[in-house]
Amino acid sequence: MRRLPLQRKGVSARDAFHEGIMLFDILTHLKKPSADSGTFQSGYWTKLPKLIRHLGLKANWGHFFYKHHATPNTTSARNVIDELNKNKTEKHFLIDAHFDLKCLTRTLFDFCRLIWKGFSIRQFPICFPEGSRFSFRHILRKDWQVSLFGKSAAGPLCQLNALEAFLCSIPKQRVGIYIQENQPWEIALLHAWRSNGHGKIIGTPHTTIRFWDLRYFYDPKTFENNDKNTLPTPDKIAVNGPVARAAYNTGLGSIDRLIEVEALRFIGTKEYKSGVKRLSPNDSVVNRKPVLLVATDLLDNNTTIQLEWVAEAKKAIQNTWGIVVRPHPASDFAYAKYPHWQGLVDRGDLAQLLKRVDVVFCSNASSIAVDGCLAGKRILTMLDGNTLNFSPLRSLNSSTNITSAEGLKAGLFAYTFNKANKKLSYFFLSKDLQKWKRLFSESLALT
Repeated sequence: MRRLPLQRKGVSARDAFHEGIMLFDILTHLKKPSADSGTFQSGYWTKLPKLIRHLGLKANWGHFFYKHHATPNTTSARNVIDELNKNKTEKHFLIDAHFDLKCLTRTLFDFCRLIWKGFSIRQFPICFPEGSRFSFRHILRKDWQVSLFGKSAAGPLCQLNALEAFLCSIPKQRVGIYIQENQPWEIALLHAWRSNGHGKIIGTPHTTIRFWDLRYFYDPKTFENNDKNTLPTPDKIAVNGPVARAAYNTGLGSIDRLIEVEALRFIGTKEYKSGVKRLSPNDSVVNRKPVLLVATDLLDNNTTIQLEWVAEAKKAIQNTWGIVVRPHPASDFAYAKYPHWQGLVDRGDLAQLLKRVDVVFCSNASSIAVDGCLAGKRILTMLDGNTLNFSPLRSLNSSTNITSAEGLKAGLFAYTFNKANKKLSYFFLSKDLQKWKRLFSESLALT
């Protein structure tokens, strides 16, 4: 109901550039001043839109609506898209605006079919790991049932039908590129893209690939089997650094789909250290109060635990440390949830923020841990014992795991100004984006 009023507004899908490049993402990480001026600048893509304009390529951008502080409703999302379309060198589309009554009818039909088929497999099968008698049935049964009958089934069906409606309306596209996290909408995108006869499609993991993040790792046979029921996969996977390549090679084996590109979201990290002024051992904390950056999580339950630890530690460090809170970009971090922390929030430029902080206390899965490490900051990672260690620095020994409020206080008391992390070879960070240029050149030549 929220999306239906959008269908008759904005640029039509048929107005998309013919034989162009189509890029897909979530409508977050936008830089607001640039959107207001009609210039598209995104935290996902950073310098890539400028490179595309410089190369004279025709770019179409498809965005999924996501409710957060910058776009709290579909009306505000529509307004952002309208502003971006003032720039005539590129076209922007809100995928959700293509979910019309026909899509609703098809979704209801698909959902009924899924429920009907789901009854025959509603009981999660017995699953024994090789060499073990332990069954995962009771652990995974609830997720299994929700995936067949619940919101986790219905939501992706809405996205699938919206994508099919959009991709059958736009002119043929030569190359597709999408932000890859292996979310359900991406699987729907791959299916709808190929069903409508578009060209090559490339997935690019835009941030870190964490050890326990099983979304990124399939059985290697998935990339070899061409059966019609095989899980849809991209033609190429654009990895952003040696760590990402090593993770894929470990988890998937040596597959021939990997190509290298610069890490767009981290392209400015070489500049982090230029503005950092370190204190000498003779300097006193009285002359300059150290600052703790608290990088919170997307999930509220993880954020709540993290802030509780900070609040407890704050009693001991209140007069000697400054505190800055950096919410996850897709989190609303609303006043109703965190009223006592609003005055400490800073959503400004991360590179500038890291220049004026000294220690970074990250949520379990925050990629800011890598930003901070590249900037030479000491990294403290929350590990509360209720979840696996998703830290992108997990295997690099570049952070300290914090398991309680007492541990956080101890980590801060042990801090010294002249201690810095060693330099990491984590990403490809060439500013001229030569690897992206090569990707465009080779992909457009192949289609």
